[in-house]
Amino acid sequence: MGWRTYNNNTPSFLQGQDYMKVVFQTGKRDYSGGAKGGAKDELLLSERQREVYQLIKGNPSIGYREVAEGLGINPSASQKHFDSLKEKGIIKRKGASRGGYWDVLK
Repeated sequence: MGWRTYNNNTPSFLQGQDYMKVVFQTGKRDYSGGAKGGAKDELLLSERQREVYQLIKGNPSIGYREVAEGLGINPSASQKHFDSLKEKGIIKRKGASRGGYWDVLK
């Protein structure tokens, strides 16, 4: 019994000149958005990223430190989650650091 038996897929192997990368896909996905009858956007978010997303959605002017305090994590970890959400096109900063807000795109 192995990975394929439990997850119905096989790992991907990527090899370079000085590295080898093995990707195990768990099948956990969060599907959001899309129009009726249309394709849906696939958002791959960790549980913590979903928590950060919900906090931002509830308070678009929230900052890294407030999220860190609310979730009981370090501000640097909070900032990494914000950065990840920005890279995925889920949020975008509008305005200045102070007085600005997060635009929730998805």
